[in-house]
Amino acid sequence: MQIKPLLVMIPGLDGTGNLFEPLINTIHKTFQILVVKYPNETSSALVDIVHFIRSQIPADRQVILIAESFGGPIAIKLLADGLRVKACILCATFSSAPRVRLLHLLKLLPIKILPKLYIPSIIANRVFLGKTSKLSTIKLLRKTIRSIEPRILESRINILSELDLLTELKLLPQIPFLFIQPTSDLLVPPESTNSFQEYLERIKFQKIEGGHFILQSNPEDCWVAINTFLEGLKPSHPISPCKENQRL
Repeated sequence: MQIKPLLVMIPGLDGTGNLFEPLINTIHKTFQILVVKYPNETSSALVDIVHFIRSQIPADRQVILIAESFGGPIAIKLLADGLRVKACILCATFSSAPRVRLLHLLKLLPIKILPKLYIPSIIANRVFLGKTSKLSTIKLLRKTIRSIEPRILESRINILSELDLLTELKLLPQIPFLFIQPTSDLLVPPESTNSFQEYLERIKFQKIEGGHFILQSNPEDCWVAINTFLEGLKPSHPISPCKENQRL
């Protein structure tokens, strides 16, 4: 009996994985899915989050990574430190701090009030989703943002503001990569893809209509792009299981 490929999903800044729901509802049953979560500790540095994620990935399974936004740097660290996978899908992400001025501004604001702010639908669409989305998607976004503890949000914003993984990016294995780039991303600038273009030889870029939360606003088109990419992987490059004795 053939074992189904395992899609390991690495979430964005919220770290809950709840925002993968729209994509998961779109994925057909030929794949098994593992949504990993981040540690709920304010002292967690990037390396601590990577350790925590690595511990959740089975050592005896064939793995394909899907990482969105803040999850992209986690995927970079995992791969640079030896995690073996067949392919990696990156969505609306970066290898160094995006929108540095915005991040510095956020650090000056009273972080504890941010998760509690009500996000009107028009703001959710224009800033986060990029087009008119289902009310259920907007509600999911609101609920997820409100679930983030302010101290955790502050810790992760600090990680973002100091992020620089150019060295790690140069160390990545030349496996197939797919980069899903939203057409209307107001949170991550287009030039954030430059480093990926420069250092990853086997990377494909796919622009999809939507905002930063592209997997939420346009899960159908995202899954078409992901599934087409996975179907195009050559059998001569089998999925490599991560080795149990490889740890960060």
